[in-house]
Amino acid sequence: FFLPLSLRLLSTQHPLGSMVRRITGRERRRLRAWKEADACSRSSSPIQPLAVSGELPLLTTLRAPDAVPPALLGHADRFPTKFRIGVERLSGLAGRVLASPDADGIWEWLCRSSVALRAVRRAVVQECVRLGLSADVIGPHLNALLAPPFDALRKRAESLRELSDDDLMLWDAAPLGSREWIEVAVLDEIREHARLYCGNQAVDNLMAAAEPPTHACPRCMRDVSMAARGPNTTAMEDEMRLIVYGPCYHKACYDCLLDMAEERGLDCEGGGVLAALEQVVRAGSLQCPSCDATVTWPWHDCGRFTVKPYEPLAARSCARRRASN
Repeated sequence: FFLPLSLRLLSTQHPLGSMVRRITGRERRRLRAWKEADACSRSSSPIQPLAVSGELPLLTTLRAPDAVPPALLGHADRFPTKFRIGVERLSGLAGRVLASPDADGIWEWLCRSSVALRAVRRAVVQECVRLGLSADVIGPHLNALLAPPFDALRKRAESLRELSDDDLMLWDAAPLGSREWIEVAVLDEIREHARLYCGNQAVDNLMAAAEPPTHACPRCMRDVSMAARGPNTTAMEDEMRLIVYGPCYHKACYDCLLDMAEERGLDCEGGGVLAALEQVVRAGSLQCPSCDATVTWPWHDCGRFTVKPYEPLAARSCARRRASN
């Protein structure tokens, strides 16, 4: 298999490896996960492209699945288990794109292209391995879902397109490794790969209409480019810590939420910032900057990300971080 240049240069076995630096433990684990996912995607998978002749089966002729399976209805935790920056409901976006009247071009492209089909499968497997899920466990589900002409996935996308926001929250919170989680992950990767590689003008127009431009944080309108590098991040590099919170399960950056709490009387005297912040939130003093819902506690941390350069207010979190040191 072929590794990205960045990983090849980091490998100690590569001729240039010793000229760069020794591979770190984190990078070694990442490389191992990449190899495992790649080996799984190249294993004896029954997935084969389908030569499309005529039209895809009409959705009206396919059996409708449960809109919200009982396993999701009984799930109390509604924090999303999979997300993308700037997307409110991942399952809802998949439904809007892949069940649109113009989506046949995406499904036909996937039926014809063995490269696209393998790329989607590889991306889902890599995500599962990264999250500690066994590739052997998800394999049968993937093989069934990615069998052309993708009747189950097309019908699922149609179902998601019709759901309310409350039901979409349940789908986004599907337990890791469950069939429902895998369905959302596969639909999301199909949408993302079609956006990047389909090369169809009608599909491009569909993507633009279904996914309007948004910001990583709706309050400060900053955007991010990639996950931050943890302790190796340079002092001059601006970071954003994204938080997801109930009851709406929208996201905003920690700096903005802290600013809003300070405007509403955050008092850290005699205690830590976290305790004071929890007190303000539990008092019902914070409103979501996306929908004005009253923010609840606890919050979930989505991770730290590198802010794109030249964004407004880009120096704020750097200054706050320096002041806290």
